[in-house]
Amino acid sequence: MRLLAIDDVPDNLVALSALLRTYLPGCDVETASSGLEGIAKARSREPDTILLDIQMPGMDGFEVCRLLKEDPLTRHVPIVFLTARNADSASRIRGLEIGGDAFLSKPVDPGELTAQVKAMVRIKQAEDRLREQASLLEELVEKRTAALHQSEARYRQLNAELELRVNERTAQLEASNRELEGFSYSVSHDLRAPLRGIDGFSEILVEDYAEQLDDKGRGYLSRIRAADQKMALMIDALLALSRVGRGELDRRTVDLSAVAREVAEQLRTNEPERQVEFAIGDGLVAEADPTLVRVLLENLIGNAWRFTGRHPTARIAVDAGEFPAPVPGALPERAFYVRDDGAGFSMDHSDRLFGAFQRLHTPGQFEGTGIGLATVQRIVRRHGGRVWADGEIEKGATFWFTLPAAASGPA
Repeated sequence: MRLLAIDDVPDNLVALSALLRTYLPGCDVETASSGLEGIAKARSREPDTILLDIQMPGMDGFEVCRLLKEDPLTRHVPIVFLTARNADSASRIRGLEIGGDAFLSKPVDPGELTAQVKAMVRIKQAEDRLREQASLLEELVEKRTAALHQSEARYRQLNAELELRVNERTAQLEASNRELEGFSYSVSHDLRAPLRGIDGFSEILVEDYAEQLDDKGRGYLSRIRAADQKMALMIDALLALSRVGRGELDRRTVDLSAVAREVAEQLRTNEPERQVEFAIGDGLVAEADPTLVRVLLENLIGNAWRFTGRHPTARIAVDAGEFPAPVPGALPERAFYVRDDGAGFSMDHSDRLFGAFQRLHTPGQFEGTGIGLATVQRIVRRHGGRVWADGEIEKGATFWFTLPAAASGPA
């Protein structure tokens, strides 16, 4: 505890110093015999409290207090005025107005002096801690502000870089789409032309020269025409697959139950002799592109129809249910499915199911282009969903897929 006593009477300083050291053991008491000397000592070594006499020649205590409170180095030091016992209230008011903190009457009572000095020291120490914490907080705020400005600058830079990359990627995609459109045009026109020629001349051979060919020759010709027609179907399927990835999605509430029933009815109409039971659940709705959803169901239900073709009777189910989420610990997700009790497949090769021209059966067993499931996968992914399957040889297959949930019932 550092104390500074300012009084122009030497005897008063000696008595006050002795009193302080007696009642406040260990305190460091410094004295000054004039206001100017007191100000200089307070500036050079900041005390915890100043005991200041009011009546001094040249510069009285009020002026000393005013100067100390105006100085940034000493403005926070508590000042206790030492006054005559009969000091009037005007003097006390003046002292408080210029920054004084307390008054003690002469002769000073030891108990009152000790209590007042301790109180002033505690107040100053508390204020010092608050100022220190405020300074640290201000420094922290400045650092955080600087870091925030740096982060903002980095964010703006990253945003500009991202925008540039998006523009570049968009340009690349537009170029790719133009190339794909050119390829599609080439496939539609340039490749179809020789196929039409092959089919046309083969048909002429069948109609005009069939009698000049033996059975083996007619068989070869029949195979040529079948291969030509299959090639045409594969070209159509490839074009359909390429179109799935282009254009904007027309998202709306789609009644999958109704679409599935329409697909099933068309299959029955095409092959009325087939004994196939359809079990299509009610209320299957999703927020999706209606055209692409129809293509999806035509492929999945059409696959189920084909792969049950070697069974005298069959059952195809279209419905929805909960399925464990792909992320451990997450809630189960609702997925649609198409299930059949037909030829099935081995799960050892399930990773090949959704690739173009990938087959898990020999080419002659079942009809198809090998593009259907690749188309299904692309449609589901364009909607932000996923598709997977499980099956067992001659025990059927189930194809699961997710689509965004509809906000309302069927449109």
